[in-house]
Amino acid sequence: MNEPIFDTIEKESSDSVSKIKNLFILFFKKIHWFIFSILICLTFAYFKVKKIIPTYKASASILIKDDENSGFFQESSAFQDLDYYNSMYYPLDNEIAILRSRNIIQKVVRDLKLNVQYFTTKNEKTIELFNENPFRITYLSGDSSIYNKQGNLNIKVVSLKSFLIEDSGSGKVIQADFGKTLKTSVGNLILIPENIEINKEYQINYSTLESKITEIVGSILIEKMNEFSNVILISFVDENEFKAKAIINNLILQHQNDVIEDKNQVSVNSANFINERIRFISEELDDVENLVKNYKSKNEVFDVLTEKDLFLSTKAENDQAIIQNEMQIKLIEYINSYIENQNDATVLIPSNSGVEDILLNQNIELHNSIVLERNRVLISSSEKNPIAVNLKSKIISLQENIEIGLKRFETSLKLNRRELNFQENKLNSNIVALPRKEKELREIQRQQQIKESLYLYLLQKREETAITLALTVPNSKVIDHAFCESASYSPNKRSVFFIAFIIGLIFPAIVILLMQKLNSKITNKEDFEKFGFDILNTIPKNENPYYIFKFNENSFFAESFRLLRTNLDFLSATFDSKCKTILVTSTKLSEGKSVISINLAKSLSLTGKKTIVLGLDLRSPSLSKYIDLKNSKGVTNFIVDKELTVKSIINTNVSDIGFDVIFSGDIPPNPAELLLNERLSLLIDELKKEYDYIIIDSAPASLVTDTFLLNQFVDITLFILRCNVTENSSIDFMRKTKVQNKLENIHFILNDVVSVANYSYYRREKISFIKKIIYFFKN
Repeated sequence: MNEPIFDTIEKESSDSVSKIKNLFILFFKKIHWFIFSILICLTFAYFKVKKIIPTYKASASILIKDDENSGFFQESSAFQDLDYYNSMYYPLDNEIAILRSRNIIQKVVRDLKLNVQYFTTKNEKTIELFNENPFRITYLSGDSSIYNKQGNLNIKVVSLKSFLIEDSGSGKVIQADFGKTLKTSVGNLILIPENIEINKEYQINYSTLESKITEIVGSILIEKMNEFSNVILISFVDENEFKAKAIINNLILQHQNDVIEDKNQVSVNSANFINERIRFISEELDDVENLVKNYKSKNEVFDVLTEKDLFLSTKAENDQAIIQNEMQIKLIEYINSYIENQNDATVLIPSNSGVEDILLNQNIELHNSIVLERNRVLISSSEKNPIAVNLKSKIISLQENIEIGLKRFETSLKLNRRELNFQENKLNSNIVALPRKEKELREIQRQQQIKESLYLYLLQKREETAITLALTVPNSKVIDHAFCESASYSPNKRSVFFIAFIIGLIFPAIVILLMQKLNSKITNKEDFEKFGFDILNTIPKNENPYYIFKFNENSFFAESFRLLRTNLDFLSATFDSKCKTILVTSTKLSEGKSVISINLAKSLSLTGKKTIVLGLDLRSPSLSKYIDLKNSKGVTNFIVDKELTVKSIINTNVSDIGFDVIFSGDIPPNPAELLLNERLSLLIDELKKEYDYIIIDSAPASLVTDTFLLNQFVDITLFILRCNVTENSSIDFMRKTKVQNKLENIHFILNDVVSVANYSYYRREKISFIKKIIYFFKN
């Protein structure tokens, strides 16, 4: 039960293979189309690539470092001895937003002067000159005056001293000299030649700063390498590879400078605070020192008297505690005064000012860190950003905590001062014996020591802050500076030529398939056999449509007729008649029945068989085109003129072709009636007595009835089909003719077949390779 299924599958597989094979053969026959199409497409691609200005892709990569793990100095290093700690975190997405921000790009445009471009023509291409500017231009109103200008200046160098300039703003062409002031639509300027060529044309294009920023922001590509690393990839595409690399490198530099500026804000603010306190304390210290000097001079006090070691030692310790207490209170007052004077909720508070309260220092540190983070967020967004709003609320909350901490610490210090003063009074009562002058001097000297200690401390912190500023590093490390690949980014020549090659293959294939689909004519043997017919023989294409092959010719054309002769011998082996009559016909004109009739007769005659070709196409005779005989009488003359004999119309010496010929004669008005005349039967009977083969060249069967009138005389009918001439619509006519036996023993011959594989197979002479190639493409 499964055998029919397997047979069907096997048949479908065989049909698929056959279709693919036929399609391959069809394409191979038109291989010259593919070669020509590929050459055209590749040529077009070559000139297209040649005209396109190549672009280059510059790429760089940077690593965004986390300050917490970077191992470098922090901004707060000047106050690390007081446990001040500052950590700043830079989210990767924020860094990408900052790199792409208009603020950073604007710095790049200004630094590289990208709003002014220089162009020239080289090898019929307009190229940009970058870092090789032909002119040095001085703008009398300053470089910033051209940031809002737009237009172009076309300059042709006449000599090393003068040039022609066309201003797009005015449209005028004037001649000017180098080094002199020139009025243009972009402002007054002076041109100084640097890298110029005489008779060379240059163009200077001006773009507004904002438009150039927008252009670069839209062109630059910034992305993360992957989700698990802090590496950022930056790329930019431009027609000038040096410009593309310069833009990326400068962008990285501007980003690093911006980060350094952010990091230095705390240190700079601390330095300003320290300098201000140093100036103020220096003035107070001068006043105290003058007071000591004046007191000693006035009261003649030069040595400090001591009573007992115990009192002096105790008092010294108590004095030191009072000094430290007073210094802490003063620092609290300075910080409170600074906060009140700034009157800003988001101001940076001096950190590690020397206040000995760990919690308070930590709150100030956290406050400054959040302020800096909020400022960085505001670079690429507005204050309405939820992140910025959240950070501001944290800042206000921390500031309130700082104020409470300052008040709490100040209260604690004042209580401690009260206790110290009590101890001081107690000690003073114990040294009542000390002279009044010495006591007063000690009070003044104590104030002097307080000022000196604070002054020295602030000087030390100023130096530490300066060192911190010098050692501040960016939060990014360049992994790869901008670089371009050796080949251009666009156009990709390999891709362009590959696409052109594919189009060159596809286009002729589509055309061939469309032609095959739309073609209503038989093109090959398979086209005919698919209708259920068999081809007896194929005749190859010949350049000369009137060609008769020669004796001993071994061409494929000649061999095809020898093969046809052999096939006819097998078909006629069972015939009883001595003479075989072969009718050659077709469905319409120009299918080659006459040339096949003559060459078949030639092939039969070469075997020693006596052969004659009988022209019975009375309406459109064509034998005379192949055999050059003038004023020769033929069949119509024999039928009409009863005085004519059969021998009188036979041409027996026809250019030594080896067979006899009877032409159709004069064209009659009633050919069908003549073919019914008994004189035609007499003619054929006489010929059968003398010849072994009679080849009848008849009229097309589908056009007139003449051919069917000859069926009574025929042993074999050869139906001629011609590639790319015979219509598929004629298949039904052939089928009906064969089924209804309107013509005797019908067999089909396919004419004008192109066969590349058999070229020169039967040729004995040597053929050059060039001739083979020419024949191959021609056919």
